[in-house]
This record gives sequence, C-alpha cells and structure tokens, in this order.
Amino acid sequence: MVMMNRLQMPMIATGKFDQFNRRPFGAIIAAVGQLVDLVLTQDSSQVAMLRARILSTETGLGENTSVAIALIPSIALITGPRPPAPVLGQTESQNRLDRTFGMLLRLFATPSSPLLLFIDDLQWADASSLRLLRALVTDSECRFSMVVGAYRDDELLPATPLAHFLEATAKAGVLHTLTIRPLGCVLIANLLADSIGFASIFFVLLFFSADPF
Repeated sequence: MVMMNRLQMPMIATGKFDQFNRRPFGAIIAAVGQLVDLVLTQDSSQVAMLRARILSTETGLGENTSVAIALIPSIALITGPRPPAPVLGQTESQNRLDRTFGMLLRLFATPSSPLLLFIDDLQWADASSLRLLRALVTDSECRFSMVVGAYRDDELLPATPLAHFLEATAKAGVLHTLTIRPLGCVLIANLLADSIGFASIFFVLLFFSADPF
C-alpha cells in the first residue's frame, strides 16, 4: 500500500460564521486551524520544516508568530512558546494581523499543494472578519490559494458589512459571483433516489422545499 503525503495534495479548509456566536475572525480561524491540525498529523520532519518556515524572519512570521498563536493556539505545538509581539496601536495592529494571516496562507499554499478556503454564511460575518477576508483575497503575493465564500442573498441588506465587502472586492477585480438557484423536484428526486430509494422520495418532498440551503 502506498500512502500519499496529504501535504503534497490540494488542500481544502472550511470555516462557517455563526449567527448567534459572532466571534471575530471565527470562520477564518477555524479554517486555518484545520491546516495546522493537518500538519500535526505528519511526521516530525515535516513539522520541523514548517516550524523553520514559520519562524523565519524573511519569509515567515518571525516575531509575529505570537500574534498567530494568540488566535490559533495549536500553532504553538509546531513552533513552541514564543515571546509576545510588540504592542502597537489599533491601526498598526490590524495591519499586522492582515500580514500575519496572509503569510500563513502563503506558507500553506504552494505550487505543489494549492489551497482552497471555503467560508460559509458570510451574511453573519462581522466587519472585522470581512476586512481581514478582503485583505486575504486581494493579497497578490498569495498566488496558489482560492477563497470561496457563500452567503444567503435574502439576508443581504444595503449598508451592511457584507454589502460593503462585496462592493470593495468587485472594484478590486477579485470577486466572481455564482448564483445557486433552487433545485427542481426532478433533480431532488434523482438525488434522493441514489441515497434513500424511491419509496421515501415523495414523503420527503412534502416536507422540504427546493431551496439549496
């Protein structure tokens, strides 16, 4: 049996914003945390390799490693404890956070192992999370990653953080929109026939609409 190294394959990480627990950066932290957890399942040589890349002052996080650890504590299992980063003002701290997450994505997204981040329920995202997400998708140096976001258009209202985010990313030329229409009854019937059989199809259709969500 040949086991392929998962870090040499395209990687997919997912995060989801929560309507009732609007933790800043929550979905993004969850997605990047999945990548860290994946590394921790690899052998010690690969963990050591990523440790060196993270701690590099030229191409890694350097002294900002502790910024990442504060949000994703499992990174410390790779790097070990790190000294606190210098205290900065609000604007400088936001810029440092953008750079830190951008660099993390660049460390994981490589030509041999491109990265797809799927972020769901953007309509529940707070302004800070969307600002960070905008910085990530407009980072021209992160060339081997793609961010896919999903939101409910019936929840999209004017002058909301998401509306501003969509407008800004569209102007930057990095937004590509795909509208998912409700599924028809025939398509739903075929899908259910493959999973639960025809005997249950019409009963289920009585209770569920064709809404893709």
